[in-house]
Amino acid sequence: MRETYARKPVTDPHIMVAAIGDSKGDQAPLQMTQFEADIRLADGVRSLWLEGNGQGNDGESYGLLPLALALKTSCDAIEVQGRRGVAFTFGDEPLQLSYTRAEIERVLGVRIERPQMTAAEIYALAARNWDIFHVVVKEGSYVRDQGGLRRVVESFKTVLPERIIELDDYRLMPEVVVSTLQVIGGADKAAVAASWGGNASKTIGAAIRNLPAVQDRPSAGGLARY
Repeated sequence: MRETYARKPVTDPHIMVAAIGDSKGDQAPLQMTQFEADIRLADGVRSLWLEGNGQGNDGESYGLLPLALALKTSCDAIEVQGRRGVAFTFGDEPLQLSYTRAEIERVLGVRIERPQMTAAEIYALAARNWDIFHVVVKEGSYVRDQGGLRRVVESFKTVLPERIIELDDYRLMPEVVVSTLQVIGGADKAAVAASWGGNASKTIGAAIRNLPAVQDRPSAGGLARY
């Protein structure tokens, strides 16, 4: 958070942290703090419960977060100021490409009419107000398996074709978030990467090299209805 404030890639940042698991079997596959602008965020993070289970189904329920952002969050910056939110997910497993009515109702308390929602539908719904990126943690065990990186990237290409960030060093997660915010705010990618110095510059440069320029477009405003 200190670096976010120091570099000022966004003004008056309010940050929420979420823990994402597997809605196919975890008890609490999505947990979210409040949006905070100060140290109260740390109190929320300490309350997150990391289950540590693995369902053995080649995927995690990353799509729950954009669905919650679309249907369950209220942000003045979006609803009053017309600004867009930015969300990052991190992980080393593929994206689950569909979510059943029962999963969505159990996790979010939202009732949908159809039997399931696809990840493509969910990310399109969230894109009304949010720019979403996924950071592939290449040091994760799934990615290190033969063909793992390809499977992860291909799953996210269906919903975030130009917003997949491959990160070689998990210790640089904060730096890659701040760098992405700077780039989508109009900063030069090479200059942003070089600003970190040392080995971090090379790693950050590789991670953000494929990021597109994000158009300065307003949010749709308000909660989505589905």
